[in-house]
Amino acid sequence: MVTEICGICLEHEASMLDITSGRRQGWHIHCPKCGDLHFARGISFQIYRCLGNEPEGYKAAITEEDRKLGEFIDTPPPVLGDKGDERRVKASAYIRQHGPDITIEALHQIANQQKPKVKKRVELLMRELINDSHDIGQLVPVNSDNPKWLSVTWSSDWEQVIQIVNYCNEVGWYAGKLDHKCIGGLGTVTVEGWNQFEFTKNTSQQIFIAMSFDDSMGLCGDNIEAAISSAGFIPKRVDKIEHVDKIDDRIIYEIENSIAIVADFTGHRGGVYFEAGYALGIGIPVIWTCRKDDINNLHFDIRQYNCIVWEKEEDLKSKLKTRIQSMRLDE
Repeated sequence: MVTEICGICLEHEASMLDITSGRRQGWHIHCPKCGDLHFARGISFQIYRCLGNEPEGYKAAITEEDRKLGEFIDTPPPVLGDKGDERRVKASAYIRQHGPDITIEALHQIANQQKPKVKKRVELLMRELINDSHDIGQLVPVNSDNPKWLSVTWSSDWEQVIQIVNYCNEVGWYAGKLDHKCIGGLGTVTVEGWNQFEFTKNTSQQIFIAMSFDDSMGLCGDNIEAAISSAGFIPKRVDKIEHVDKIDDRIIYEIENSIAIVADFTGHRGGVYFEAGYALGIGIPVIWTCRKDDINNLHFDIRQYNCIVWEKEEDLKSKLKTRIQSMRLDE
């Protein structure tokens, strides 16, 4: 195990463990601020290179195999800036919320997306407080001794954390306050807080894309991604997921960690029907789309849904963005 400054936040010491057994071979990293990360073999080198930071300890730990595999990943690196840069703040918060797996594509999306609305950041704080509480009346410390509260609340500094914590205190969800030095911060989630947030909805910002990846689809996938990004969410395409798991397991994992899925039935691939059905079964909204020249081939059970029918890819992009925004997924 190697201990070095985390390559994501550039602020705290992180442990880096080489995982060499089982299906999940690669690197496991734990940072007190960013949380747990897992980089598949080869991707670890490329991601640290694209972050513009390769601490000496990580240079020693990353093997020649990582470097060789990393050379085959040609996605242009995002620029996340120096320590304290807002893009690194968002990367740290995203990993804390969605980890442990991270891809270069996800880092691109993180760098360009907006922070969640304040309402969502309050909800994320309360969910984490409840997760740490385990039961009513248990004291939970929120102070500068634990940097995770910065990433949990997507905060650039402790003043933002203070305002969010004290708001929760004022509305009666958390019995505890923070001063300007973030000292103390020991409190409990109230019964009202438990009642309000114990079973709140999915807080993910990810939308999974289920579709045919046949060459005949052209730029359909790119336009779906663009629509999701422009609506303020993070697209996840299975053909762009870097992983070392069985692909079926990985698809299930990504669907379960999404706030919605876009299912395009053009080509009528069985996998798309399965993925849409699985999402519906676990309560995740499905956005249905199909190209006009293939709409009559939709299975009877699907025709009851309000399907976006498109002819040109740009048409799909516009309609899909409007549909996502109308669903108010982030509220």
